[in-house]
Amino acid sequence: MSIILNISYSLIYLSFLFFSIWGYGSLLKKQFKKELNFGETGIYGFVIIYLILVTIHFFLPINYFVGLLIKVVGLLIGLKNYSLIKKIDSKLFNKFLIIIIIFFICSLTDRVHDDFYWYHLPTINYIHDYKIIFGIASLNDQLGYGQGYFYLSSLFIDPIVKINFIYHPSIIIISFFLIFMIEENSKKKIIENKLLFYFFISIILIKFTRFKEYGLDVFAFCIIGVLSYYLISFYKTKDKTYFNKSLLLIVFGFFIKQYVIITIFYLIYYFYKLKLKIFLFLKDRLILFLCIFISIVSMSKNIVQTGCLIYPIPVTCISSNYVNWSLGNEVAKKRFDHLKAYSKGIKMYAKEIKDNNLKAEEYLKNFKYSFHRKLILDKGEVEKIYIVLFLAFVLKIIFLTSTKTKTSNPYSKKDLIALISTSSVTLIYWLWEAPSMRFGGYFFVIFFIYSLFFFIPLQKNNYILTFKKFNILIFCLVGLFVYKNIARITKEININTNFPKHKLVEIKYQLSNKFKVPIKISNHKYFCGNIKELCSPNLNKISVKKLEKKNNYYFIYPNKLDHLMKIDKELTDIMYSIDKFSPTYEKK
Repeated sequence: MSIILNISYSLIYLSFLFFSIWGYGSLLKKQFKKELNFGETGIYGFVIIYLILVTIHFFLPINYFVGLLIKVVGLLIGLKNYSLIKKIDSKLFNKFLIIIIIFFICSLTDRVHDDFYWYHLPTINYIHDYKIIFGIASLNDQLGYGQGYFYLSSLFIDPIVKINFIYHPSIIIISFFLIFMIEENSKKKIIENKLLFYFFISIILIKFTRFKEYGLDVFAFCIIGVLSYYLISFYKTKDKTYFNKSLLLIVFGFFIKQYVIITIFYLIYYFYKLKLKIFLFLKDRLILFLCIFISIVSMSKNIVQTGCLIYPIPVTCISSNYVNWSLGNEVAKKRFDHLKAYSKGIKMYAKEIKDNNLKAEEYLKNFKYSFHRKLILDKGEVEKIYIVLFLAFVLKIIFLTSTKTKTSNPYSKKDLIALISTSSVTLIYWLWEAPSMRFGGYFFVIFFIYSLFFFIPLQKNNYILTFKKFNILIFCLVGLFVYKNIARITKEININTNFPKHKLVEIKYQLSNKFKVPIKISNHKYFCGNIKELCSPNLNKISVKKLEKKNNYYFIYPNKLDHLMKIDKELTDIMYSIDKFSPTYEKK
């Protein structure tokens, strides 16, 4: 009975969140020169909520009361603008409901992301329990990652479902993303966008069955998907509104997940076509205001928490001579090199040489131009690329067999070359800087393949396509998606009688009274998990040099040497002792 009640409450709560977010987006719906559709409105709802949450956090924690107030206000705004929903065609609305139900089924799980106890939950607990803390990254530098997603997650905490919904921003935005594309395709009839939709929805249904495995990345993928869709729409219509909206989403996406900034290369085509007219976006006061406001509050938040505009990008860090709580350039570079080396195959290289003293800087220097030789040894990454290539092959076959007639089409070679160049430069930069499929690779690779093998033929010829076979493919993939999720849910229910609630692993701690404000030192090397209040992982137990309270704000000053040693040790354990990153490791 408790399982039925839990699932029922989850559905009600998800619906509440869905329409609350849409409500905030509806504030912008009529402000754009061309109105946003239903799905697009929901996506921009996240932009408004993010701004509200980060701004409030400077003065208050995002606790249950503050979160409930924000959500209820969003719902009331949505109800006030309910007339906008009633305008949606009934057939489209039914498709929307199917999407929401499918992804609700996908969301039902008691499993959590691998990094949940590491830094996801500690960061969310910090946002939920405290207003902003100066130098919070001094406790554990990962608390300073500038990922705005955790602010959205903190809003989704509920007294009943607790932390079960912290990854649901991804479920909601993926629903809005697909709804956006379906509604656009039903109105504008751009064949190129329809094919892009089939490509995107296919890879989502194939790879994102268990969305918590991708956690934050699903959210970033959807933003990249919308930006790709905007680019194709601009190519076909030359409507500069797409540039304005792209600029806003790139800025917002960057502060959600930093690798979204790779999409800045999409602007190459906009610059090519608009030239000096591109600066007309300055006249769009709403877009300009939102871009500036997002940048100011996000970077201010980052400076307060880490002493860097964007941690862990070293050049953005301010010296501790000027900002006492700053982690500084050296710690940021150590963390940056660690993340970069990991994305460039250091783990594969480590398996070859078995050297416990291997450093990220050493690997990056030795394999500066040849790291891809190590990456191809990662069977998981190679398998993901094969799946994308196989999907492209299947869609190409369907495309060729669904063509009734074709005639030659006059087109601009320069425009086509500019778009292909834009796609190519984006892919090359991703391959050089962050060559992991989970860092946006799925959509960057797909967009490049789509540009070469689908977009070019569609510009050279006028095709009359039937989409019956494409729809059959999606129908089959939806069936497989639902089947795999129901099979997974059945297994999880047999194990957990309180499904879908996740049973938290309790991590023990020791209390340090070194400072006036006590710090809890976790017994786990790397995890604080669900330890409330100020907590430091065991390997960071001497990471704080000084802790004080001024004007009702906490100020924490770092011991940088301890952070440097911890990051090196962490990399070694990731390569050779991954079992240490289990939340139960301390009990062994």
